[in-house]
Amino acid sequence: MTAAVRTDRFPREIVGRILALAAVMGIVGALSLSPRAHAAFVAVVHAITPFVAAFPIWGAVIFAALAALSSMLVFFSSVLIVPIGVVAWGPIGCALLLWAGWFTGGVVSYTIGRRLGRPVVRHFVAPDRFERYNRIIPRTAPLSTAFLLQLTLPSDVMGYVFGLAAYPRRKFYPALALAELPYAIGTVYAGTAFLEQNAFVVMALGAAAIGVVVWEHRHGLAR
Repeated sequence: MTAAVRTDRFPREIVGRILALAAVMGIVGALSLSPRAHAAFVAVVHAITPFVAAFPIWGAVIFAALAALSSMLVFFSSVLIVPIGVVAWGPIGCALLLWAGWFTGGVVSYTIGRRLGRPVVRHFVAPDRFERYNRIIPRTAPLSTAFLLQLTLPSDVMGYVFGLAAYPRRKFYPALALAELPYAIGTVYAGTAFLEQNAFVVMALGAAAIGVVVWEHRHGLAR
């Protein structure tokens, strides 16, 4: 895949994504730096955890289901539930559940796009966003291209777009699984750093996420 480098100013959507990431990073960073606010948040997390421990299977199912929704719907973020998952299952268990949920959400959105088509997808993805990303997904693209696209572009869009493009499942599923893994690890790492009040790590990971958005735009992936 060859992408033209973009040098024009950032469009509104890219600015919105950057501002949203900056806002999340600022809030989490501020909570990490404020002993009182951090203690209050951690107290809420620890108050919820016993309910999860009392119903371990259902707790894991609900956690993974919420993660799946976050990969399908732009207005919901897994960041909100990660601290609970870290306390309940530890970093490794939380990362596995998060990864499984995101993978499931990607499979569901792909299936919706492929089986139900554009009339249904338009309720989940704005037409301008869909057309923008649909242009860069050739049906014959190799697995490596599918992996890079899913690694760098919004997960709440890509499953639907790959499904509508009838991209082969045998390549989509492995690419999806590989692309979600580093995000699951990074998100849990950030959640653990927040619980430990390591504001530097939290801010560094947030800055890296903003850097990815800028890179997407400069390389023509987030037009």
